[in-house]
Amino acid sequence: MLGPYVLPGNMLSRNMYRDLPLPWSLSQPNQVFNQASFKRQEWDAHGVPSASPLEDGTPGPFLFSESTSPEKLGRAFGSASMVIRWREANKEALAKGEVDDCVDVTVRDLKAVLEDRPEGTFVNAPSCTLLMMKKVS
Repeated sequence: MLGPYVLPGNMLSRNMYRDLPLPWSLSQPNQVFNQASFKRQEWDAHGVPSASPLEDGTPGPFLFSESTSPEKLGRAFGSASMVIRWREANKEALAKGEVDDCVDVTVRDLKAVLEDRPEGTFVNAPSCTLLMMKKVS
């Protein structure tokens, strides 16, 4: 639904900036920021917790996670640039009731999946964290 509204900049952050051109990979490399001074550290990438497994063998916790509801996730999704572009492109169809809002569809589908779970309105919402550093000597 949102594919046509995803721009290259959205993919940079979604891919944890792996595709970001770095100074040493440019056609005219920047000598101020050399590759030896670069360190990349990722936590919780690809939905895999960075923490060690628990004693019972289950995955460890995510670095930053919280319990949330589909409604709260929907409010967060609503601020995404691709959602804003989708809503603008579909403004008339939304006003006429010809299409459902893309976030409403996602929230409704998420609620259906959670329906059979205890306290079915809450999900664990992990994030991934990336730190890119330059060593200053």
